[in-house]
Amino acid sequence: MTRTEPPSTAHTWDEEYDVVVVGSGGGALTAAYTAGTEGLSTLVLEKTGLFGGVTSYAGAAVWFPGNAIELEGEPDDSIDLAREYLSHLLDDSAKAHYETYLQTGPELVEFLTAHPDVQFTWNKFPDYFERPGRRTGGRSIWPAPLDSTRVGDFLPFLRPALALTARGSRTPTGR
Repeated sequence: MTRTEPPSTAHTWDEEYDVVVVGSGGGALTAAYTAGTEGLSTLVLEKTGLFGGVTSYAGAAVWFPGNAIELEGEPDDSIDLAREYLSHLLDDSAKAHYETYLQTGPELVEFLTAHPDVQFTWNKFPDYFERPGRRTGGRSIWPAPLDSTRVGDFLPFLRPALALTARGSRTPTGR
């Protein structure tokens, strides 16, 4: 039998959304939450059976210099010091991007923490690279623990945290 036409790829959709978010990591779910709070109908698509994406494997830390939570732990930090740090890590072609990031990061944290179920904590964790503007206390914040009863029926679909050995680490002795 000779095939003369490719198989049909036509799909019929019976639902419409203002925003379709692909993935369920921290960035994707933040986008979906933001769209939803703006009144946009939003669909999240995840290729696996679990929510969480790579964020659940990466410890979920976010680096947003100058936000109120970070400044409680590092009161002497500033956007200017973070700018200095980034200017020694990135070339000038990235300046417009990191300027936007520096200016909007604290706004995003404020927006997210306006919801009582979305809270963050600061823990001392130094910036990675020894460059001017580096903070030994760091600028990262982490999502605060969430009461599992608040997750409701979605709890079985949350990606579990990986054990260190599952991340490819060596035994505790380093061997």
